[in-house]
Amino acid sequence: MTKRGYTAIAIALVLITAAIILAVFSKRLFSDNKGKALTILESNQKIVINGIAETVNNGKLIEKYYELFGYTSVWSNSSSENKKNRTLLISLIGCSDLLGLDSKEYHRNYLLLYDSLVQLKNFDGSESETENELIFTDAALSFLYDVAYGKTIKQFSYEGVKYHIDTVKIINLFNRFLSDKNPQSILDSIEPHNAQYFNLKKKLNLLHTSVNQSGFTEIKIIADDAGSRVIAINKLKAYGFLPQQLNPDSVSSIEFKSA
Repeated sequence: MTKRGYTAIAIALVLITAAIILAVFSKRLFSDNKGKALTILESNQKIVINGIAETVNNGKLIEKYYELFGYTSVWSNSSSENKKNRTLLISLIGCSDLLGLDSKEYHRNYLLLYDSLVQLKNFDGSESETENELIFTDAALSFLYDVAYGKTIKQFSYEGVKYHIDTVKIINLFNRFLSDKNPQSILDSIEPHNAQYFNLKKKLNLLHTSVNQSGFTEIKIIADDAGSRVIAINKLKAYGFLPQQLNPDSVSSIEFKSA
């Protein structure tokens, strides 16, 4: 064998050795991070990052997810993949109001803050990566759970990971969210599909549309004040107390009677 052949073999062996070392190191790193994550969850304490304290809502659900799919960093760096995951999750949770939910309960303020910080050149979030992964994952799983099953189900007792409901379904949906990158498809698959739900959602969306219109402000109704009367009538229409086709200019007075 020529000298060039021996050199090529030596280089190949070095590359293979480096790859093996890197794989072992990565596996150990992910194992350490998973262990740290589980320790944090078991302590059941608030997570404090950048001065913001966040409470994990569904620790047992996160544990189950890591048990089935393992721990990987899907939110916590500036890679294009993780950036897309954060953007899609923030967009998904932004639909909370239209689903009768409160986005603040899904760490929305923290998600927005971290997403802005991680894009800064000098930002280093490596020390708090595990904590950040927990908060983002908790936001996603909690949101999906509440869309599918609602905020409270009083007739069921809490059993830690909530096995009385299809927990694995939520975990699989979350995993699909990360792979498919299609939030609307996820919502369509977990929202209830019945007339009562769609009618309620339609009225809720109408209310939010009306509230977000300009001029929809708090008022004090004063006699002979045409402007206040129009705003009041539009509010009553938004709340469903008056028909949508009603022309405010055709109304001179409104009388409320007890049923």
